[in-house]
Amino acid sequence: MRMPAIDGPRAPDLPDAGVEGIFGYRDAAGDHALLLRRAFRASKSDQDDIEHIVLSTHLYEVDQAHDARTGARTSVTWHIEDAFECEGLDFDADFLPDALRVEDLDGDGRAEVLFGYSSFCGGGIEPREITLILRAGEHEYRLQGESLVKPPGDAPAFGGTYATTPAEVDIPAPLRTALLDAWERVKHQSIE
Repeated sequence: MRMPAIDGPRAPDLPDAGVEGIFGYRDAAGDHALLLRRAFRASKSDQDDIEHIVLSTHLYEVDQAHDARTGARTSVTWHIEDAFECEGLDFDADFLPDALRVEDLDGDGRAEVLFGYSSFCGGGIEPREITLILRAGEHEYRLQGESLVKPPGDAPAFGGTYATTPAEVDIPAPLRTALLDAWERVKHQSIE
């Protein structure tokens, strides 16, 4: 799944392999590029094939004035990587486009970055695991939960629970609101 681009500064020295999206933006700290990557590999155990998916998110500082002949220079500001594996079952892990938000949420002139992904390893009707991550400077806030599954017919919905790290009451109000709004956008899973 390719995610839509966000207009902003470009950084020609970023990698291309496995890129789901590159998003440029400018805030009070300068120019930045957000890179979302998805890598897939398979291996074998004694009995089954094991699939692995690695989702990684990198925030780069972009120095547009570095050298006009060679393009902008980038340096990593932060990097988050989560690996998923599944042995012999239905498996998927991918970014959630509806969770992506790059915006100054707390009014300090620096953009916060909110992104998320979901994963599934199972053989039936089960909730997907959902992770939302909000980076505000050096601080990281996570919401982890299960999708809300709505089976067909009159069967009751299940799943839909979440927890935050740190505790929800310890997350600054505008950041907490952004996390919870993103949760409402991505938590629903319909089974047909």
